Amino acid sequence: MANELKYRSVPGLGIVESWAGGISMFFGSATDKTTIFAEVEANGGAAVGSLYIGSTGILYQKTDNDGDEDDWTNGQVAAPIEPADIANLAVETAKINDLAVTAGKIASDAVTTAKILNANVTPAKLSVVPFVRVAQLTAAAAATPVHVLTAADVGAGRKAFVTGMLLNVGGATAWTDATGTVVSLQDTADTPVNLLSAAKAQLTGNANLGLLSTGVTLGAPILTGVGATAAKGIDIVADDDFTAGSTINVTVFGFISA
Repeated sequence: MANELKYRSVPGLGIVESWAGGISMFFGSATDKTTIFAEVEANGGAAVGSLYIGSTGILYQKTDNDGDEDDWTNGQVAAPIEPADIANLAVETAKINDLAVTAGKIASDAVTTAKILNANVTPAKLSVVPFVRVAQLTAAAAATPVHVLTAADVGAGRKAFVTGMLLNVGGATAWTDATGTVVSLQDTADTPVNLLSAAKAQLTGNANLGLLSTGVTLGAPILTGVGATAAKGIDIVADDDFTAGSTINVTVFGFISA
């Protein structure tokens, strides 16, 4: 092959065969790259053309051999990976085992009750917390406040805002009394602030009342949107015990916010 220096290692003989200017030469018996390069350097002299290594003629040197190619930096092409190099790069069984998915690794990543509990959404973690609460008030103990929402539910620095209510007289008996006149929702402050009141006249058997029902009077916390007293809950209570009346079921909903 004209103007090329080409090497081949003959299996079993380790003979280096080269061509320069179409003339065939044989020299050396080295089989490793470093020695082969040295022998090509020594025997090839200033041969022109490219240097090929291997039985299939793999290109190592693009340009002429100028007599100073020991480190093969003049136009060098990266050497191919040899079998020994492949062995050094092989993935070992131990490394595969280290990467294997095991029951222990799965267990360590598993979602557990404890992890769920630690991540639970709490009022402190949210800026706005919706609520729905249900309570009952009996006629005979109507003057004793019943918690709909506790102060602990609300939390420090936050308020309860009522956005809806359903008050149901859970039976056919109307609320009657000589002195009692209203059933109210109020906050739990030392001096309670009234959120709304339902007049006795509307507390008939099986009555259902909402915020906008006739006979329901809304207080400032609902009308103006300022909410109940900070860090206080909400109670249902009457202005006196009643002589008669089916138990009242009240459902209050809204949100807690700063």
